[in-house]
Amino acid sequence: MPREMNPNGTLDLNGLWNARRVCAFLSVTDRWIRRNMACGRFPRPDYRFGRGMRWKRETIDAFLETKATVNGGPSR
Repeated sequence: MPREMNPNGTLDLNGLWNARRVCAFLSVTDRWIRRNMACGRFPRPDYRFGRGMRWKRETIDAFLETKATVNGGPSR
């Protein structure tokens, strides 16, 4: 059973981030996320529930690592 699943077979949302939490973490707007997803510069959500989107923390961390590598690392 995947680790995102509860013992009763339902999806465990505790480890997933919604768009509001991702926006707060990255200091961006929901519009920024949607625009950058549309042109492939931001990862698509790991799960969608109707219009709701959920990302794994690992997905956001991987995005930040890729962004830091492309931009030459963190600025000092």
